[in-house]
Amino acid sequence: MNSTSISLLQTIASTDGTLTQHQRAALTDLIEGRAAPRLTRDAPLLLSQKQAAKLLGISRVTLWRMTKSGYFLPVEILPGTSRYRYEEVEAVSRLVKDAVPTKSGMAA
Repeated sequence: MNSTSISLLQTIASTDGTLTQHQRAALTDLIEGRAAPRLTRDAPLLLSQKQAAKLLGISRVTLWRMTKSGYFLPVEILPGTSRYRYEEVEAVSRLVKDAVPTKSGMAA
């Protein structure tokens, strides 16, 4: 990527107030040359509440609370029916896995 493209992306990442935290992180990864994780053909794009909670290792109630707190922005596919983006759930899962200390006191 040339320096002009990098400068444009840095400007967008720092000044665009409409970007979500996830989008801003993806831009930063792109600028720094880190590849975004790619979904496999078998990976679903959207997860039900039950599937997302299972992937995170939490209850559906905890997932609902996290959603209310703004950790997730579910997609409403029908009135009253929402799904969670696989990429968002996977990203939070990785963050939690990296932050949770093991028995030895060090992060996993």
